[in-house]
Amino acid sequence: MEYAIVRINRKGGTKNVYNKKYRSGVTLIELLIVVLILAALSAIAIPRISQSATNAKAEACKTNIAVLNSAIERYYVTNGAFPTMLNAVSNDLNYFPDGPPRCPVTKAPYPNGLTSDERIQIGSHAH
Repeated sequence: MEYAIVRINRKGGTKNVYNKKYRSGVTLIELLIVVLILAALSAIAIPRISQSATNAKAEACKTNIAVLNSAIERYYVTNGAFPTMLNAVSNDLNYFPDGPPRCPVTKAPYPNGLTSDERIQIGSHAH
């Protein structure tokens, strides 16, 4: 269907000033379709992105625990005995010059107690 807007000139004649095949711009329907497509794509992408961030923090926490366990082993090699508390290692600037590591998920320091095998268990620190 072709729409026309007509202008009347001085001599009484009409002139077609708007012809659909020569129009430029987008209609409201076209704009709404684009917005709906973008909304659908963002509804799919945003939960995946937020889940990825949570998984990355949990993996960083596991890495921190592995680094703490490595520092406990270095403490044993240096001093000939395991530390009685984690603070002996985590607060030592020789092992952690930037300060004791913190859990990236909870932002809290790791528990001070060690297990019977002188380690921090990954499963004991739950999120």
